[in-house]
Amino acid sequence: MAKRDLTKEKIILATIELSASLGLDNISFPRLAEYFDIKAPSLYNHFKNMADVRTATAEYLITQLIARMQTTLPAQSSAEALRSYAYIYRDFAREYAPVYSLLNAHPEIRTDALIQLNRELLTFVNHALSAHGVAQSEILHYARTYRSMLHGYITLNQLGYFQSQPVTDDESFDWMVDHFITLLPTH
Repeated sequence: MAKRDLTKEKIILATIELSASLGLDNISFPRLAEYFDIKAPSLYNHFKNMADVRTATAEYLITQLIARMQTTLPAQSSAEALRSYAYIYRDFAREYAPVYSLLNAHPEIRTDALIQLNRELLTFVNHALSAHGVAQSEILHYARTYRSMLHGYITLNQLGYFQSQPVTDDESFDWMVDHFITLLPTH
């Protein structure tokens, strides 16, 4: 690849692709340079270091997730929106399993862009909870519970839990989401 053809997005996409075979923690400028068949210093024209690549990759992932949410959730009722949010989030986490941890990298990577993107992602849950009739004073508690529940389930599933039969991991996920929604107060 010629140096002039290299872009930030191509580097981000290569980071995601290489993470599937090498693991996210093993991605480095030399590995990326090898992938592009260039010299590692060429990458410095786009990013200062791997921390910047990880930050840009996190921003890219959250932007992609938000775009998926935007195509489905706004037209749905509150319960449908919460359910769809869960499945879109889970499917996204499966698709991007090698870099899933970057979706939740906000506390360790504090950039204004990531803070804003995470707020935007949360508006889907907050809006659905509000439309369901959850009191404003309780929305934050329910949103945190919902996000923790989804993240915990996805993380444990990625670690290999929930393999025992006769109940599949998807059936348990369905049950979890449905029960959360049925337990929501309506005011």
